Amino acid sequence: MEEQNKITNETKLADENVDILKFLLNKDETHNGSPKHRTAVKDFENFINVLNTKKNELSRLCENHSAAIKEYTQTKKEMESKIMEIVELKPLKNDNIGLLFKSYFNKTNELNSLKQQKELQGVEILKLGLASIQDYIKDEKTFRQQINKQENECENRLSKFMSFNNKGQPLEKLGEEYDEARSFYTKNKESYVRFIGEIASIRKIELLEQILGNMYSQFSFYLNSHSTIKDLEPIIEKISGNLLDNHSSYSAALEESRPKKHSSEKGRSPSKTDSTENSDSSSTNTSYSIISSSKDSISNIENFDSKGYLFYQVQTSLRTYWSKRWFEIRSTNLVHFSSLDESDIEVIPLILCKIKTKKYSDAESLNIYGRINVFELIGPQRTYKIQAESQKSMQLWVSLIDSTINSALYYQKAPNRFSQRLGKQSTPNFSQNYQFTHKNSTNSLHNTSTINESCTEEEESYKECISLILNIKGNQACADCGSPNPTWAVINFGILVCIDCSGIHRSFGVHVSKVRSIQLDRLDPEHCHIMQRLGNEAVNQFLDPKADSSPVPNSAPDYLHAYISNKYYIRKYLKPLDVENSKSADISTTGDEKNCSEDVLNLALYNSVINSDLKMALHTLLLGANPNFIHPKYNSTPLILAAFMSDFGMSEILIMWGAKLNMCVNPLSSDKDEEQKSKSPDLEIGYPPALIIDSGGSALHSAACGDNPAIIGFLTRHGADVEMKNSSGQTPTDFALLHSHLVVVMALRYSSFLAESGTITQDSMMSSFGPECNIPLVYKGVSENEPLKSVPQDSELLTDTKVVESVKTESVSPAISQTTETTAVLDTSCSVSSEI
Repeated sequence: MEEQNKITNETKLADENVDILKFLLNKDETHNGSPKHRTAVKDFENFINVLNTKKNELSRLCENHSAAIKEYTQTKKEMESKIMEIVELKPLKNDNIGLLFKSYFNKTNELNSLKQQKELQGVEILKLGLASIQDYIKDEKTFRQQINKQENECENRLSKFMSFNNKGQPLEKLGEEYDEARSFYTKNKESYVRFIGEIASIRKIELLEQILGNMYSQFSFYLNSHSTIKDLEPIIEKISGNLLDNHSSYSAALEESRPKKHSSEKGRSPSKTDSTENSDSSSTNTSYSIISSSKDSISNIENFDSKGYLFYQVQTSLRTYWSKRWFEIRSTNLVHFSSLDESDIEVIPLILCKIKTKKYSDAESLNIYGRINVFELIGPQRTYKIQAESQKSMQLWVSLIDSTINSALYYQKAPNRFSQRLGKQSTPNFSQNYQFTHKNSTNSLHNTSTINESCTEEEESYKECISLILNIKGNQACADCGSPNPTWAVINFGILVCIDCSGIHRSFGVHVSKVRSIQLDRLDPEHCHIMQRLGNEAVNQFLDPKADSSPVPNSAPDYLHAYISNKYYIRKYLKPLDVENSKSADISTTGDEKNCSEDVLNLALYNSVINSDLKMALHTLLLGANPNFIHPKYNSTPLILAAFMSDFGMSEILIMWGAKLNMCVNPLSSDKDEEQKSKSPDLEIGYPPALIIDSGGSALHSAACGDNPAIIGFLTRHGADVEMKNSSGQTPTDFALLHSHLVVVMALRYSSFLAESGTITQDSMMSSFGPECNIPLVYKGVSENEPLKSVPQDSELLTDTKVVESVKTESVSPAISQTTETTAVLDTSCSVSSEI
């Protein structure tokens, strides 16, 4: 039925075009010169003018296209020549692979040459068609000038005839002259309209027919090229088999030449035994319960449509008045028209709004605006005051808008980052596309998974992650005011807050609070780790341990703003570090003071990284610990250690609180050791702490010592320098090569390539290596690297006064104890601070 309707519409459109041409060529209309006929003539003349412009532009593009085709062919030949030079490089030259590459390039060159001929032939055909129509356009311009001149002459004769005054020529002669001019003009105009009609119809169709001929030529080329392309498949398979065989042979030879003493003593790779955390199986899944119930009650948002006139309060610089406006609910937006037509409309996204009705204030049933049936729509930038004609109408509008807001918030799914990456740019997966199937297989390339399955798995994993976050102890209520079911995350503190408190956090700026919605936004994996490892109860134990001044859900906005400012910005209630009962390290002070010094805070931060204690790490950072502290014995910063442990949450927290990503530590070895090390590079193969001590390096150097490419992608995505060299001139790639971590080497080299080209994002780069290189959404503990088991706690270092005095720290203002002067800042700016 649809095909029949489509054919009917095409036939109808063709008949309409024929009718327009017939009207143009109608002799009676041509003689009368009606306004409608003059408009038709003008349309055809405008068509010819536009056609002339497009023809000139197309001619220039044809010239450019011809030059580009020739340049492309030449450049491709030069690229293939350089590739052949690389293939034939000595000393490890493989003649068989060289012949296969040469055979492949010969066949592709034949196709490219034939394609170039077809393209150039098509361009020449198009240029001939354009040259042919150019002559008609040139003649039309000359013909148009003659017709205009004759029309003016005819009008002058008519004017003389109509203004006869017996003083000039006889009336009969004037009439004859006018009839002669009129007849000559009418005859030529018939020829002219026929000529422009011919250009717009026949000549245009002939030009398109020439283009169609070029299409047939291209179709024939691609059809014939299919058999040639099929011949390339065996060659590609042979190249793949030879490369894989050579790769295996070379790898075996290199392994045999590696000294055994290094594999047993220094070259051992850290074991990756994941320590998983047992989760409570009886906990209820509350993360998507609201969404599920909303789906059951609201099947389609677009069904919530309403329209009608409402009164709207308009505020200008001179006055405030109420205006009658037309309102409509379109999908998840409220649209109102500022004028009677659709020339001026305003679209209000309801997903960002909150509706509120105004209560009556006096006995006359008038609200605070002095009008009845008023409700407010509170948006992020302004508040809209709207009045309905009746109480029933107001209730209906409020109900519809409220339902639309709820459906917009809870019906929509969180955006799938995996599908977004695929939509931006498709990145080839080396680990998948480099594997070829058996010769007898019908498919030449082996696809290991489908996009739909990957999207489903990632979506389910994200749901599980959100469920774990919502079920953490204390996360059922807002961390600040106690409101139930908070859905806004402050990721640099690892807490959940309600929508009202999140607005206050946002007002401080991202340098204080980084706020994300767990429903509207898509949390990064490292942020998910932070939220799963902290929680409201754990963080409040040191941010506000006494909770004497904690607000309640119905607290005044000024009181709530003052409390949150004291808690996070000024940190008035921050608990000092309990050194004696510290969970991260057995730290003890030498005196009677319980408030620890900055050196002790730095060592406590370092120990918290060793123990993967994110709570203690955040506590020490808030107290003023230096995230760029260099350990006096192990010569590494907390970030260097976290990167080696592949602790994504710890690394993200350190970066958020000021850790320098490209900070490179210097080696602690003496000049004699440095000289020996430069002569014997094999001495560098050892566990990562010793490698950093001996050679120095950055966080990326430390990450390269492990065998987890996901931490490489994490650090490079944050701006780590892949080409940074330590004091010995070694890059992270050199460190990875020393430990024979081939996947890490590939990730580092690919990151370096992307940094130079700037064409593909780091996220796309890591996804191209396969799912094993992605950061898991659900935190299951940090890998227990074998060298870290032998690292002692720093209690003995802290008891040694000499070691504490030798700690290398940078200048940082510790926030261990808060002074009355700092607290007075808020007391001055906010009147309710004294009550807190």
